[in-house]
Amino acid sequence: MEGTEACFAPVLEPDEAAAHPHNASRHLFVDMGGVVQPAPPPRFSRTPPVIAGPPPRPGQHTDEALVDWGLTEAEVFDLRATGAVARACGRRAFRLGGVARGSSTPWAATAKEGADGQGS
Repeated sequence: MEGTEACFAPVLEPDEAAAHPHNASRHLFVDMGGVVQPAPPPRFSRTPPVIAGPPPRPGQHTDEALVDWGLTEAEVFDLRATGAVARACGRRAFRLGGVARGSSTPWAATAKEGADGQGS
């Protein structure tokens, strides 16, 4: 259809969109911390936008959100212990009380995770 007067655009997968020549020439996507994401609009020539940091990792704020929504630290711990809620990339983004229930050590490993804090 190129070369005709029809207005059209290809339907692209998210990873294809960032590599499309039109989007690349307009700098519509940025790589921030290994995550390709849309560049912030608007984009002015004399005042380019600044990205403060990479987007949160999946699950990074889960514990904080669950506590904010009214769950107790014990309930959040139980969700983690049963595997209903997973840690973000094996990192402890938020520490509930500092000591796992029934343990004298901070964040004792649950049945689904090893001593390094990473799940299986």
